[in-house]
Amino acid sequence: MAIIRAQQEWASRFLDGLTAPAPKYLFLAARKNRNSDRPYSDGRLRDLLGELARQLDVRDAAGALVDFQRTHRFRHTRATSLLNAGVPLHVVQRYLGHLSPEMTMIYAKTLASTREAEFLRYRKLTPLGRMRSVRLSSWSMS
Repeated sequence: MAIIRAQQEWASRFLDGLTAPAPKYLFLAARKNRNSDRPYSDGRLRDLLGELARQLDVRDAAGALVDFQRTHRFRHTRATSLLNAGVPLHVVQRYLGHLSPEMTMIYAKTLASTREAEFLRYRKLTPLGRMRSVRLSSWSMS
């Protein structure tokens, strides 16, 4: 949290004397941003994250220095985590800003346990309107 407070203090100093509203971004572009309505560029953010990773020696599970040139992986991780946690597809779709559920399904690399739990929640109605459980023996988990 200290790093966030430090960045907020920098933004406050950066905006000192301007009549602009409070910024909606934490990391403001330092140039051509008179109205404080532009964030860092993607390239600038990647460069700064890479430098931070080098200074702090941030490494992945394989021991390699974290490569922030591929930050889109965070999006995949977040989307997959949400779906695995049971967040409905249409909610994740809106969160990611996708126009179609097909695009969101690219991220739906859900765990087998999640698939099984969701399948087991599904029940069919009999012709008389009674609940009937679906049998797993006729369904493949592949």
